[in-house]
Amino acid sequence: LTIYFELPAMEETNAEPSRKRWRLLLWCSVAVVVCSSALLMNPSVLKMTDYYKEEGEIQKQTTTTTTTTTTQLEHIEQSTLPDWLKEYLIWHSEQLHLIRNNGDDTAWNNQSVLILRCEEKDQCGGTADRFRGIPSMLALAAETKRMFFMHWGRPYALEEFFIPGKLINWTLPNFLIKKLTVHARAPSDNPFEKIQRIACDKNRLQVQVAPQHDTFTKFQEIVKQIQGNGTNNNKIEMPVAFWHELFFGMFQPSQPVQAMFDRHMRILNLTANQYASAHYRATYPGEPYRESTYNATILGNTTILRNDTILQITIRNAIECASSKAPGLPVYVASDTVRALEMVQEMNKNLSSDHSHWVSAMDVTGQDIKNVHLNFAETSQPSSM
Repeated sequence: LTIYFELPAMEETNAEPSRKRWRLLLWCSVAVVVCSSALLMNPSVLKMTDYYKEEGEIQKQTTTTTTTTTTQLEHIEQSTLPDWLKEYLIWHSEQLHLIRNNGDDTAWNNQSVLILRCEEKDQCGGTADRFRGIPSMLALAAETKRMFFMHWGRPYALEEFFIPGKLINWTLPNFLIKKLTVHARAPSDNPFEKIQRIACDKNRLQVQVAPQHDTFTKFQEIVKQIQGNGTNNNKIEMPVAFWHELFFGMFQPSQPVQAMFDRHMRILNLTANQYASAHYRATYPGEPYRESTYNATILGNTTILRNDTILQITIRNAIECASSKAPGLPVYVASDTVRALEMVQEMNKNLSSDHSHWVSAMDVTGQDIKNVHLNFAETSQPSSM
């Protein structure tokens, strides 16, 4: 920290007291700067959205390389994404650059946008539900020449967990946030044709939609229109082929999330890209464990023992499946049920040292289970997630 200031001219008789006052002022200034920095880096005091977002401009993290429009275009061109998607991402980047160069918010008045949002009354679902429709929404934005943005108001801003990656800046500018119709439910995919019809209306500049749970049938139809009606559906590259690259190009962890990742990777002695994952949602509707647990109070202890058997069979199958995809590598296990992780740890103790797979499980005993699912979070602090 370097602070420059110029001492005023002073008489020799009172120079020393004045210098003392200036030294005191200097140290107070340093203290204020240091304390302010500490507050800035504490997400519970200042939300990450305030730290990253300013009129749609994402403030770069100190741990990442600053991405300019030029480097963003290079990342897009070097990707293996479908051509139609590359063309759209380049167009999106150019449009955003032109609007920012305009110097004020008036440029947004004539810009058509498509906003994938989650507000209080929207049907959003969990994390997977909120992300799975992104390829279809990007295709619809490309077809209708709309700038694509994402915005969460429930339970927390998306930027609390992810910030834009190298391919596209999807964060919604503050000017457009003020125009969100947060008190009305945004249309979901019932039917998707309605959303498509609204988006194709050139007189409607802003189109807001809730997360889409559609199949990829609509995706094929939209891409076919973008590439030309003569395109054979068999030639259309489906999202499953490029979703991995697209996701990591669109999103990167926020600083608190990245710090949590790094910490647990060290604790569990895991190396990036050198482990498999098994995620068991025991309390998901329809799961045998969940259904039998609900009947436990009626059927008594016999059901509780049977529940453990169901849990053990299911979780072991998940681990075996993950291990078969990456033989010899550790398997990281996640679950929404503490008992499942306790059982995994018990199984891990009984494995022989030369077993083809071993398990790293994090003990979540004592955590608030209500915060495990994004859609049912009940706290006001994102750090609780």
